[in-house]
Amino acid sequence: MRNLNLTYRRRLFCGIALVIFVWAPVVAGREMPVSQAAPRNYEKLKPPSVPFIPGPVIPGLRQNAVPQGIAFSAKRNRLLISHYFDDAPSCVSVLDYDSGKLRSVVSLADPSGRPLRGHVGGIAVISKSLFSASGGYIYQYRIGGFLKPDPGSLAKPVAARKCETKASFCTATKDMLFVGEFSYGKKYPTHPSHHLRDRKGTRRTAWVCGYERADLMGKPKCVLSIRQKVQGMCISGNRVFLSASYGRGNRSRIYVYKNPIGGAAHKTVSLSGGGKVPLWFLDGENYIGKIDFPPMAEGIVMIGDRLAVLSESGAAKYQSKGKGPLDRVLLLDVSKFQSE
Repeated sequence: MRNLNLTYRRRLFCGIALVIFVWAPVVAGREMPVSQAAPRNYEKLKPPSVPFIPGPVIPGLRQNAVPQGIAFSAKRNRLLISHYFDDAPSCVSVLDYDSGKLRSVVSLADPSGRPLRGHVGGIAVISKSLFSASGGYIYQYRIGGFLKPDPGSLAKPVAARKCETKASFCTATKDMLFVGEFSYGKKYPTHPSHHLRDRKGTRRTAWVCGYERADLMGKPKCVLSIRQKVQGMCISGNRVFLSASYGRGNRSRIYVYKNPIGGAAHKTVSLSGGGKVPLWFLDGENYIGKIDFPPMAEGIVMIGDRLAVLSESGAAKYQSKGKGPLDRVLLLDVSKFQSE
């Protein structure tokens, strides 16, 4: 694995020019709305602070698509990536995980059937459903509609609801769906009730709400209080990973915490729609460590024993004044971040 990792590092960061090609699959006589291109190298791009191997090439980077959320269906061996456009409907691309090849692309609709032009900041798979967090709402789609090879398909949600949070990202475990929000000072504010002091006295301004599998589109059953600038989240057993980034010139961080859910609640909070639920802080009391990562990390998901990290730095709109494009999903070795 060490030799394989070194080989991929050289390909990614040695700066050797590649002849760029575009692989644009055509199904039923129509070209998919996004395609894959050969990944660019960038010799000045500092790699992550943990061992890694490169994963699939992110689709749509040459076509003004901005990647946001990532999910994995182990049963179907499919990697799903959500994208938004400044001038086109949002979509989800579906890749074969083993080969890394793009298999299908599905545009998203809102409940009325109109094309969805939201930020689609996060996606998550639970059983036969794909959930997308966007613009304060969570949308539930039938996952079967994303596995068909028809590039012209448009997925309409079977359910949608406004969230307690701003619904900037989402993630799932086998039992729960979690929907969280991005916060950053006055530019990206959150509801005042979400502003709390954690057990170390540090100010927290964002919530993640957890929904039980039996009532995924109902009321939250619990809350996590988190730091600012979180773009993505992943819960894996007794660990919680938060992907935090802001700005094309700034390094990202992946923060790791012990999973507090199930233990004694740190606090009880009131929901805007009524009712009280337990809250746990992700703070200095359950902090394990952090990973340094290239700029603009977004969604994260666990695949096997590696953490897959999606970056938006390869998108066309971010090529000015950035530190270099990252055109692949990177698979991080997070084995050193163990929780007792």
